[in-house]
Amino acid sequence: MRWYSMGLASIALAFAGTASAQMMPGMGMGMGMMDMPMGHHLEAMEMLHGLDLTPDQRGHVHDIIHGAFDQARPLLEKMRTLRGQLEDAMLASGNVTEDQLKPLMQQKEQLRTQLDQIRLEAMLKVRAVLTPQQIAHAAELHRKLADLRAQERAILGGEE
Repeated sequence: MRWYSMGLASIALAFAGTASAQMMPGMGMGMGMMDMPMGHHLEAMEMLHGLDLTPDQRGHVHDIIHGAFDQARPLLEKMRTLRGQLEDAMLASGNVTEDQLKPLMQQKEQLRTQLDQIRLEAMLKVRAVLTPQQIAHAAELHRKLADLRAQERAILGGEE
């Protein structure tokens, strides 16, 4: 169920115009879908829920997300294994060279590309389920959330 929520968040952000090439596979959050801060997951879920999907749309989105996850699951496991191998290599005694790590990084990048493709296909399928009004509403919500994040950074003295 966690992946479902994160997948919906990924798709909600993507059709709202905030998708990035880094959304899916670094798996900084375990086996989740994105390397985004948790706050963005919550915002994306709120955005998706704010679109007032019909029960039929929710069913279609659910099926799309679960189908994408079924495709992604073995790739996510490989990504987890590669991450462990990279960590082991970096923490091993002795010298570590770029030549030793480069093949692992190339494998990781290939997996990332495959996972991005699965995510893109799912996002397009979900977008096709939405009405033009829902897409416009998502764009408006995205703009408002971006404005709020900019205000938050300004208040907290963060980067603009």
